[in-house]
Amino acid sequence: MIDGTPTTAFGKYQLFASLGRGGMADVFLAVARGQMGFHRLAVIKRLRQALAEEAAFRNMFLDEARLAARLNHPNIVHTYEVGEHNGIYFIAMEYLEGQSLNKVLKEALRRKDALEPEICVRIIADALAGLGHAHELRDYDGRPLSIIHRDVSPHNIFVTYDGHTKLVDFGIAKAALSSTETEVGVLKGKVAYMSPEQAMGSRIDARSDLFAMGIVLWELIARHRLMTGESAANTLHKLMNEPIPRLASVVPGIDPVLDSICARALEKEPALRWQSASEMRQALEAWLATRPRPSRQDDVGHTMQGLFGTVRDEVRRQIERHMAGISTTSGNTEVQGLTAESLRRMQQSADVSGQLLRLNGSGSGSGVVPSYGHGTLPPSSQYPGMPFPSQYPPPAPKSSALAIVLAVGFFVLAAMLIVVFGLRDHRRFDEARAAEQAPTPVAVSENTSATTAPAPTPTPVATVVSASPSTSPASRAAAVHGGAAPKNPPAKPSATASAPTEDPGFLTINVYPWAKISEGGKPLCTTPCNKVPLPPGSHTLQVENPDEGLKQTTTVVIKSGETKTHSLALK
Repeated sequence: MIDGTPTTAFGKYQLFASLGRGGMADVFLAVARGQMGFHRLAVIKRLRQALAEEAAFRNMFLDEARLAARLNHPNIVHTYEVGEHNGIYFIAMEYLEGQSLNKVLKEALRRKDALEPEICVRIIADALAGLGHAHELRDYDGRPLSIIHRDVSPHNIFVTYDGHTKLVDFGIAKAALSSTETEVGVLKGKVAYMSPEQAMGSRIDARSDLFAMGIVLWELIARHRLMTGESAANTLHKLMNEPIPRLASVVPGIDPVLDSICARALEKEPALRWQSASEMRQALEAWLATRPRPSRQDDVGHTMQGLFGTVRDEVRRQIERHMAGISTTSGNTEVQGLTAESLRRMQQSADVSGQLLRLNGSGSGSGVVPSYGHGTLPPSSQYPGMPFPSQYPPPAPKSSALAIVLAVGFFVLAAMLIVVFGLRDHRRFDEARAAEQAPTPVAVSENTSATTAPAPTPTPVATVVSASPSTSPASRAAAVHGGAAPKNPPAKPSATASAPTEDPGFLTINVYPWAKISEGGKPLCTTPCNKVPLPPGSHTLQVENPDEGLKQTTTVVIKSGETKTHSLALK
């Protein structure tokens, strides 16, 4: 931890760790500052400023925010509030200690540890409980909201270190309260986890999410991807035209009942699948009840501790150090003396790109946790401009007559000092002007470099006095240093100075899945990128998705003043 490094103020939240970047938003770990010394960790999902200016992205983010605020279930990440600060929209959510199911599976594969089928079923059953709540949610007037997640995948199922499973990221969910409509022919979601009807752009319902949940269950037990192809189009082709293999064909010895449960979820015809999340969940719970050792949340927590125990301890230590810094500064009288107005100015001027703790892809936490910039909002914030009472001791009573005498003496002394220093500065100004106007012989050599002839040295001037506006900078320098200004020949005008410069063009690029865009090793943006300015000409871009290990190169031609739209599917 580096003392004195400020964190980033964002309203009542203090951002101190970067958790990642999504397609539209950045995610941070933050401290919510409350009264009476109350602090709470929160996750801030913040729409990027550039995208907030586009109505489509702004409406999608606000749809997610409205929906998240309505969902309240133990197996869905809890939303504290939805708001806007200085024109930036954000969602504040509960902080969860754990990992996405995607990272759980990757870590298990790295260690060559197989996740027990009972553990896999426990996770999926709990995720189905949250999904069922979303599917069955009704509006305040009793009208069904008809929520469909549309992006069920291991990336959006979160498992805490204590064994709780949470469904996250309803960013592209479809619901009756949404203000945006999906355009015809536009696919939303991850191709490898789409149902056939979703991939075809047909009408979908809750059963589409159950197909995706069946794929997740299949992959957890089989320990490899179900739908893989050289490209997104190839994956879609396999999904539509090839039979889906049974678990029993890739996992010898799998329980036939569990194989049947998974196979029913993966039926291509929606009418043959499980008809609700609760129905599929009940089937999985019934299977668990038949096992010699039914898996519970404690068992999932034990598995998580074995996989991420070191990671959890490291991140927790860094967060504890940061929170300890908050407790230390909250008792400082200088912090207590801050007014609400000064806090507001600090927040507005804070640099979002300041030094923040970076939790990397494994969640291990690297980099530095900076010390907390300031502590709890003081009671004085309720009365702007008034200091906190404990900052200053009560003044001792003084005689009013003595105060008047001291005040008069102070003003008399100040007037005398003004007169004395004013006369001295006037005399120095006259000496400087006399030195400036004195003629000085100058000898110029053949190579045009100027040398100054000796001249009588005027009285040194202690302070630099400003000359009149018409005096050149070289003359003012000569007046101050007691010499003549050097003469230099005028610089020849540059041949390229008058060359016209072309206006930049712009690049809008969308990549599936999301990707980081760079050129020549210099980062440009993270998709979706909207109107990125680039000089006219041909540009070779590097496109990379570090999560999936995908990398590709593409070339675009930018024209001055025009916007180039480019779409790409990583292979």
